[in-house]
Amino acid sequence: MTRILILSFFYLITFSVFGQTTISGTIIDKKKLPIIGASVFIQDTYDGGITDLDGKFSFTTTEQGEVKLVASYLGYETYSLNIDVDKANVLNIVMRESAMSLDAVEITASTFKAGYLLKPIDIGELKASLEKFNSICKKRMRWILWPCY
Repeated sequence: MTRILILSFFYLITFSVFGQTTISGTIIDKKKLPIIGASVFIQDTYDGGITDLDGKFSFTTTEQGEVKLVASYLGYETYSLNIDVDKANVLNIVMRESAMSLDAVEITASTFKAGYLLKPIDIGELKASLEKFNSICKKRMRWILWPCY
């Protein structure tokens, strides 16, 4: 019985290892500089990764046949390529900078009531509150500090 379990375990491991394909490559820009942190993934799956400091990526997938590989990075045009997973060895991707135009940025601020009404601090009121607090503390602490007076 244990022999059958061991053989079936090795069979499943072998089957799962042979069902995976590694996709790897490099992403650079037009100046041949590596793009660090670009996302590379197969569309409509969870398979993918990001590029390292040298612009290189590598990930495994269980997908078979033709898939759409997508590479994206902020400030660059999204790159997509149809590849055959079984034939894709090492991919070299050159990404182009996108010509982004920003419209005017509008910053607004407003206030709202969240339980307490906040108002500007009046130094006179603050000083009076502190003096009142000190006098209360002295009255209450007097008896603890009585030997010191």
